[in-house]
Amino acid sequence: MIRVRPLAPADEPAVAALAARCELSGWDGPALAAERARPFARLLVAEAPALAGFVAAWVIDAEAEILAIGVAPEARGRGVGRALLEAALEGARAAHLEVRATNTAARALYARCGFVGAGVRRGYYADGEDALLMAWSPPASP
Repeated sequence: MIRVRPLAPADEPAVAALAARCELSGWDGPALAAERARPFARLLVAEAPALAGFVAAWVIDAEAEILAIGVAPEARGRGVGRALLEAALEGARAAHLEVRATNTAARALYARCGFVGAGVRRGYYADGEDALLMAWSPPASP
């Protein structure tokens, strides 16, 4: 079973280590603490049962920006990323994100959760790789 909960200060070292394992730069302990201080930041962790992933998002006026999702390699393919993404989007009326063009697993997750392509940022990443822009809105109510 996957449990998603808010990131606590005690989680910061483990989440920073997980971010490093997932090759997500900029998510060390001080950065996580700074994000926690932002009133619009939504920082969540997933336990399955141990720490299996995290998501960082900003939610302002019901619009979410997904900043980072990291799932432990050994926990991938078990619904952790989806649980985190769905929790981060809770209450949002729209969302957007950037993803590496070559990150096919993340792109597939986002597509399964209803994100669609919205553009490309050429050479966005430090290594010159493109970022694909993706957008989401909740499914229409019947």
